[in-house]
Amino acid sequence: MKVVSDSGPIIGFAGAGRLDILHEVLGDIIIPREVRNEILAGGNRPGSSEIQQLPWIQVVDVKNIGEVAKLKRSLGPGESDAIVLAGELNLPLLLDENKARDEAAKYGLTTIIGTCSVLLDAKKQGVISSVKEIIQDLERVNYRIGAHIKAEILNRAGEL
Repeated sequence: MKVVSDSGPIIGFAGAGRLDILHEVLGDIIIPREVRNEILAGGNRPGSSEIQQLPWIQVVDVKNIGEVAKLKRSLGPGESDAIVLAGELNLPLLLDENKARDEAAKYGLTTIIGTCSVLLDAKKQGVISSVKEIIQDLERVNYRIGAHIKAEILNRAGEL
């Protein structure tokens, strides 16, 4: 499988030391150049060395700059590029931010994956044994997961 990703999930999983989960559950990760730039900004951000070294993370340029410009009116550059690239490549999109998810759906993307659904799939596939443990690791690096979403995911994982 291949997916296009926004910067947030990569930074979160890398910060928690669990970027391997994304690869094992989703396969190759494709990021637009703007997402790469966001991850590299500030020098030593989690994921910065990984996106330059791991062969399963690929940088691909977005072609439809006009569509990106339209989305940038309401979203950040990385989110805008990721949405358009997922559409261009006809691939699922890994994205957490609610406003960006809404815009991605309006843009016509039908498969939008979030961090919590990756964790549920990882548990089903035996990649991880505890969703709660990984959520705690993500929260330790300030990755925000809403309380109601956290409760729902832990309930679905049988860990509440």
